[in-house]
Amino acid sequence: DLDQCVGDDATGDTDGDGVCNDQDACEGHDDSLDADGDGVPDGCDQCVGDDASGDTDGDGVCNDLDQCLGDDATGDTDGDGVCNDLDACEGHDDSLDADGDGVPDGCDQCVGDDATGDTDSDGVCDDLDQCVGDDATGDTDGDGVCNDLDACEGHDDSLDADGDGVPDGCDQCVGDDATGDTDGDGVCDDLDQCVGDDATGDTDGDGVCNDQDACEGHDDSLDADGDGVPDGCDQC
Repeated sequence: DLDQCVGDDATGDTDGDGVCNDQDACEGHDDSLDADGDGVPDGCDQCVGDDASGDTDGDGVCNDLDQCLGDDATGDTDGDGVCNDLDACEGHDDSLDADGDGVPDGCDQCVGDDATGDTDSDGVCDDLDQCVGDDATGDTDGDGVCNDLDACEGHDDSLDADGDGVPDGCDQCVGDDATGDTDGDGVCDDLDQCVGDDATGDTDGDGVCNDQDACEGHDDSLDADGDGVPDGCDQC
């Protein structure tokens, strides 16, 4: 009837909770208050629930009662086990990541590593892209340009010796195909040296190639009497 507290009265009961200091589980607080019933007085409780299970995400809810990774107070709207405050893809399951790029499927922009981008917008990330364009159409000629964008199917679009924008495999002439090849010698008009086959040359420099020169050694364009025979070869 003279005992002041449970334990050694000589140590005192500083917080007045009826537990002597030598046996006090939570000095400065009432040992009898334990709202979550985990054996840890409320004054020293680290989290709601069983402190022994820990509080991995530090949200004040012990792991044994934790509803989601993150702050339980923010909720888990999409029910994927990740709280809203940490949810990488709200409205979708963060655990689903088919291509393993760290972006949940529900927010994935492309198959592969989203960080590399999807330059051609075909749904295949650049790190896995097989060709420029829609990978789904394939790349029959293996030139790195998908069939839907291939400028010259069956040939390598990257080969363009004359730099006219037309791949060699579909080039009509050396030079700018857009200028045409009036004399059909395989040299485009923008680079044509003479009318006719440039390969035969233009020895007299009159603009008419040797294979079509009417008067070799003379200028075919000079015809004073208008008879169709260049002056250099005119007999009369």
